[in-house]
Amino acid sequence: MHRLLERQLIRARADSLDGETDLETLLGLVDAAYVEFDRQRRVLAHTHEIMRDEYLRINAGLSRLRDAITQMGAGFAIWDNDDKLVLCNALLREILPETGEVLRPGAKFTDCIVHMGPHVATFGGEEPPRDWITERVARHRNPGDPFEIIVGGNRHVRIWEAKTSEGGIVGVYVDVTESKRAESELRHAKEAAESANRSKSLFLANMSHELRTPLNAIIGFSEIIQGEMMGPLGDHRYRDYSRDIHNAGKHLLDIINDILDMSKIESGKFKLDAEWTDLGELVEGVLHMVRARAREAGLTLHAAAGGLPLVFCERRVLRQVLLNLIGNAIKFTPSGGRIDINGTMTAEGGIMVSVTDTGIGIAPQDIPLALTPFGQVELTLSRAHGGVGLGLPLSQRLAELHGGRLQIESTVGRGTTVSVTLPPERVGQSALRSA
Repeated sequence: MHRLLERQLIRARADSLDGETDLETLLGLVDAAYVEFDRQRRVLAHTHEIMRDEYLRINAGLSRLRDAITQMGAGFAIWDNDDKLVLCNALLREILPETGEVLRPGAKFTDCIVHMGPHVATFGGEEPPRDWITERVARHRNPGDPFEIIVGGNRHVRIWEAKTSEGGIVGVYVDVTESKRAESELRHAKEAAESANRSKSLFLANMSHELRTPLNAIIGFSEIIQGEMMGPLGDHRYRDYSRDIHNAGKHLLDIINDILDMSKIESGKFKLDAEWTDLGELVEGVLHMVRARAREAGLTLHAAAGGLPLVFCERRVLRQVLLNLIGNAIKFTPSGGRIDINGTMTAEGGIMVSVTDTGIGIAPQDIPLALTPFGQVELTLSRAHGGVGLGLPLSQRLAELHGGRLQIESTVGRGTTVSVTLPPERVGQSALRSA
C-alpha cells in the first residue's frame, strides 16, 4: 500500500503547476490507494480460496488413485521415461518376491530384471529365454500383447504393459497360477471324458453285434412259431408265448438301436442320407404302424399333414422321430383320449410337425429332465410304462441334425404338444405339384 500511495503522490505532483500537493488532494490519494488495496486484497483472498479448493480436489483425487492402486487385485507399477520406478503397490512385491528390496521408487528397471533373472523358468510361454535381460527390456520398451513368465518354480505371472503420454511405462501384473492349474485339470478331465466316450462307443459297437445276432434269431424264430409255419402248436398258449417273445425281442432291439444312434450322434459319426420326402405320405405310413396300438389303448388318432411341400430329410430318421413322439403320446394318454398330428408352414417358410395328446402332461420344471438322455420324469404312470428315457432326447438330436429344433409345451393333467420344426432350406416344391 505504501508503494501504491507513493506512485499516486508522484503522479499528482507531476500534474500540479507548482509541483506541490495540498492536503485535500493527499487525503483523496490515500482513500483511492486504500480502495485499490482492498480490491486487490479481495482478489488475492478469492484466488487463494480457489487454489485451496483445487489443491484439496487434486489431493483427494490422488488419494483415491493411491487407494485404488493399493487395493486393486493385481500388481501395478509406473516407470518414468528414464525407466526408473515412480510407484508400485504392495501386491506387486508379493507377486514378484524375487525382486527383493530392489523394487523401490527410483530403482532402474534393468536392476529389477537382473535381480529376477536366476528365478525365471519360462518367458512368454516359450522355452527358457536365451537372454532374459535383453528380451525382457525389449518387450518393456516396446509393449505389445500380454505375455506370461514362470518364476519361482511354477508360478505363472501374466504381464500387461503400455506406454504413457510422457514416454514412461505402466504395467499390470497378475498371478494366474490358480487359473492355469484349473485349466490343466479341466484339460485332463476333458481328455479323460473323451477317452471314456471312445471306450463307451467301442463297447456299444461290440455289444451291438453280440446282442443283435441272437436277438434277430429270437425274433425270427418267434415269428415262425407264431405263424405256425412248421405245423400247429396245439395249445393256444404257445402262440401267446411266442407273441410275447417276439414283442419283447423287438422292444429290446429298438432300445439297442436308440442307444447306438444316440452314441453316434454324440460322437459326431451320425451321417444323414437325405432325400426329398412327401411329409404327408410319411405321416400316413407312421399312422398305419401305430394305429393298432392306439386302438388297443382306446385312443383316437387324427392327422392333418397333407398338401405340404416336400422336405429334404432322411426318411428313416424322420419316421423314427414321428414314431417316438406318437409312441410317447400313446404311452402316456389314458383310454378315451385323443392324439392329433398336424403339419403346418411356419412364418419363416419352414415346416412344423406337431403331436398333441390329451395325456398326463409334464410339469414345466420336468421338461429339461425329459430331454436329457436316460432322464425319466418320476411319475407313477410314466414309470409304469417302462422305457429307458431316450425317445425325446434322441428325437431332439435327430431334429437338430436336420438344422431343426424340438419344442415341448405341456400342462399336467391336460396334455402335451411336441413340435419338430424343419428350417426353410429343408423345404422344397409342393408335393402335390411334383406328383
